[in-house]
Amino acid sequence: MKRVGFLLKVRGDKLEEYKQHHKAVWPEMLDALRQSLPDDPLPLLAKIRLLKSDKMWSQINQSVTSWCQSHPNDVNVPLIVANDLAGGQGDEPKKIAEELLSLIIILSRVFAIMCLCEKNFWFLASHVIYC
Repeated sequence: MKRVGFLLKVRGDKLEEYKQHHKAVWPEMLDALRQSLPDDPLPLLAKIRLLKSDKMWSQINQSVTSWCQSHPNDVNVPLIVANDLAGGQGDEPKKIAEELLSLIIILSRVFAIMCLCEKNFWFLASHVIYC
């Protein structure tokens, strides 16, 4: 798929005005992007940047957790977000980062168990076929 984009620069003195005007538009735009590209993490990461600027920590946690439930093999997104939050100031973003890192550990264990089960299934199935 060919991707096309552009770079928009906003004057420093107009940045807050830009954010206020687009606050209502961006969630709808990001939802539309997520629906059209459900496996692309970029709309989610853009949403998280907006939520981070508004200090909406619990929504960040919910968004990443939801992503992980629908993409159990993807540990990159929670790792990127956790890394970003861990570098922030305050206790709340660091707490969310810890929760996301715990989620990564859980997902990794589940994925490893699934791989073992699948490997054992094929091993057992091959022996049953040849017996």
